[in-house]
Amino acid sequence: MRPLAVALLIALAAPAFADSNLPPSYWAYRQLPDAKQEAKAQELMQEIRCLVCQGQSIADSDAELAGDMRDLVRRRIAAGEKPDQIRAWLIERYGDWISYRPRQSRLRGRCGPLRSFC
Repeated sequence: MRPLAVALLIALAAPAFADSNLPPSYWAYRQLPDAKQEAKAQELMQEIRCLVCQGQSIADSDAELAGDMRDLVRRRIAAGEKPDQIRAWLIERYGDWISYRPRQSRLRGRCGPLRSFC
């Protein structure tokens, strides 16, 4: 009986340890000093799906991973990378699903009237 109670207690306590005690990424909740760069970052962050929430963009999500992704987007924009390059990298890493504006496959673009079969 006692081992069962201990196992149950551990199973119920596991979600309490799921959150990180680390501080949020630097650019997760800060804006870039350059307004043009921040506008590019905001536009891209609205188009990237949160991997945790799945129904929200990383701009709208409070998930820790979304904060890390906002930080990544802002750092890359500040370093001079274009939003399309960042989106392509994210799609390459996580798949087309991560973007609310996925790229068209070559096959789908060429099917024409047979589009439903592609």
